[in-house]
Amino acid sequence: MKKISIYASFFLYTIMISCARDAAEPVDTNCSGITTYDEQAQEVIDTNCSYSGCHDGTGAAPGNYSFYNGLKVTFNNSDEFINRVIVLKDMPPSDATGPVNLSEEDFNILLCWIESGFPEK
Repeated sequence: MKKISIYASFFLYTIMISCARDAAEPVDTNCSGITTYDEQAQEVIDTNCSYSGCHDGTGAAPGNYSFYNGLKVTFNNSDEFINRVIVLKDMPPSDATGPVNLSEEDFNILLCWIESGFPEK
């Protein structure tokens, strides 16, 4: 019985440590004005997300980010885009066939676009 208690304690400790690392850190933004898909975000999305074999509607990745309404489905249905791109910063993934990380400038453009409410124009 004592052995089970030790394993249970270790398991709970591991979960608590894992959850602590997932906490979002505050992000400082320097957004001025409204950032739109057409003016700024589309180029970042096209370069880092919607290239052939990824979020282009033909690849293994879900969604078609090659046009605004295809991407809009993602951020209207969940916080997954924000979580993966801004919080976890695991998009693009390290094994992508295209870019494997966002430049600081691209990250800030997406962050400002999110803060602007994902406007198209």
